[in-house]
This record gives sequence, structure tokens and C-alpha cells, in this order.
Amino acid sequence: MIDSEKITVVLTLATDFHATVQAITDAHREQQVILEAVRGRIFAEKQRAEARQMELQAIIADSSRNVTVRNLSQRELNRLVLLRMSRRQTNALLLMR
Repeated sequence: MIDSEKITVVLTLATDFHATVQAITDAHREQQVILEAVRGRIFAEKQRAEARQMELQAIIADSSRNVTVRNLSQRELNRLVLLRMSRRQTNALLLMR
């Protein structure tokens, strides 16, 4: 017959296993919340960048605007496009984790 010491060991191992599984589940849940927040931030940033890009394009296309203003807008637009390309690469790496 199985003695009480072996039963105690098995129960202890089962309890430890359950605690480990629970800790992993909790960590996964926290990670999902963090990822959702990051995705929300990325989406909001993308929306702001797209709005600014459209605004700059309108300024550049407006021939009634001062040449200096249009040139500065073009420079900002170029930097914005480069920044967005760089962020896309960074965001892709973050979401792959």
C-alpha cells in the first residue's frame, strides 16, 4: 500500500505544479495587456502621423502659400516619411516578441 509520506510528496508536487501554471498564466495575461497598450499607442501615433502628412501635403500643393513655407513643409514631410519608415521597422520588431 502507498504510505502517507509518498502521498504528501505527490500532493506537494501537484500543488507546486499548479502554482507554476498559475504564475505562467498570470504572466501571459499581463503580457497581453501590455501588447494591447503598445498596439493602441502605435495606432494612435500612426493616425497622428497620417493627419500631419495630409496637412503638409495640402500646404505643399497650395500655390498661394509662400515658397519658404512650402519648402519647409516639404522638408518636414520628408523627415516624417523617413521617421515613419524607421518606426515601422521598430514596431514590427516589438510586435514579433
